[in-house]
Amino acid sequence: MVLSGIPQNEVIILGGDLNGHVGRESDGFEGVHGEQGYGMRNAEGERILEFGNALELVLCNTLFKKDEAKLVTYSSGGCKSTIDYIMVRKEDRVLVRDAKAIPGEECVSQHRLVIGDLTLRIKKVGAKNHPPKLKVWKLHSGGNKNEFREKIEHIAEEVEEMMESGGVDGKWQAMKKALLEATEEVCGWSKGKARQRETWWWNDSVERAVNEKRRCHKVWKKSKREADRARYVEARRASRTAVWEAQETKRKKFASELEREGGQKSFFKIAKQMVKERRDVTGANCVKDEVGNIVTDNRGVKEVWQRYMEKLLNVDNDWDGEAGCDEVEGECGLITQTEVGKAMKAMKDGKAAGPCGVVAEMLKAAGDVGVQWMTDLCAEGGRKAAPGGGCPDNGWLSTVNDLVRGPEPCNGGPLQHVTVWAASGSGDG
Repeated sequence: MVLSGIPQNEVIILGGDLNGHVGRESDGFEGVHGEQGYGMRNAEGERILEFGNALELVLCNTLFKKDEAKLVTYSSGGCKSTIDYIMVRKEDRVLVRDAKAIPGEECVSQHRLVIGDLTLRIKKVGAKNHPPKLKVWKLHSGGNKNEFREKIEHIAEEVEEMMESGGVDGKWQAMKKALLEATEEVCGWSKGKARQRETWWWNDSVERAVNEKRRCHKVWKKSKREADRARYVEARRASRTAVWEAQETKRKKFASELEREGGQKSFFKIAKQMVKERRDVTGANCVKDEVGNIVTDNRGVKEVWQRYMEKLLNVDNDWDGEAGCDEVEGECGLITQTEVGKAMKAMKDGKAAGPCGVVAEMLKAAGDVGVQWMTDLCAEGGRKAAPGGGCPDNGWLSTVNDLVRGPEPCNGGPLQHVTVWAASGSGDG
């Protein structure tokens, strides 16, 4: 039954035309009937009381002493009765403050409106803790980006000396410290939650124009002078022009990116994101288990995914041990600055920082110095046989995230395993 499947921690409010007379007295149904009913009981009313007794529900209409006009929910040709009810769980009876019919108000023909006053217990959610973060998004603007690059170039020699003193871990620690300290000096730390999300076309010129418009508006509202109003109108016109120019610049930049290699992929990615944002319901609320049954409740869905992942990650595939590739002799080629620069340019902005705190915006804003540092770090990490080679200590702080891939989440897969490394902030599937 539908009602019996609802968890006990949820409130049930059942209301409607149950087409039965429960009568004035309880007569054996004291837990369901409140002794304040109307008329005589019939067979249909008996079934209503038995239904309430089986599911531990109570009839709110019978809990309060009312005049006849506020008890009658159906009236036709001089025949009056109560067949429309509101029912809640017995443990929720304390929430009900009142229940009555409204005389003269018809919701449908011959039926009066039945209302109930309930006081619901709403759990208060404590204030969410928002840890401070480095304002790395400020590195997108030209002024902050140039200042950051100048600071990095100023300390480049000192950092390179520190990088030479240690192995791969020493190089990484020196580079990380320089990037984080320069970002803190230029961008600062955030306080509390973000007040608003920055739009895609927002820049420094738009911000100055909008601030000037707001300032002129405050002056005009305070003075009420025609000259101040004229200045406000002019500032408003200038702000609209700045917004239009910023949007047009961003559109042209986006159009030029589409013409480059891989631009078509970005176009379809944005189109899919727009379709996803316009859906009424997002996310998968069901999954099929091993035998094909559809599971809809949250606990069941989690259990199905848990069994699937336990089987997926603990069953070995058959492998003969052969790599299937030709052996290559000689020295391993070093990673070049061109390759590192190209990889850094392809890194996406706006990604969450790992335990180390370094993000793509810092590496990109560092310019040629950042490319040189990353090249040295990759070259040192590639020398696994050398003392101090391999992965930095922060690189071992990684997590495995399982992402559903494809449009059919109900089928239980397929999944893609993504290892997120703290040191580089990149993923490897």
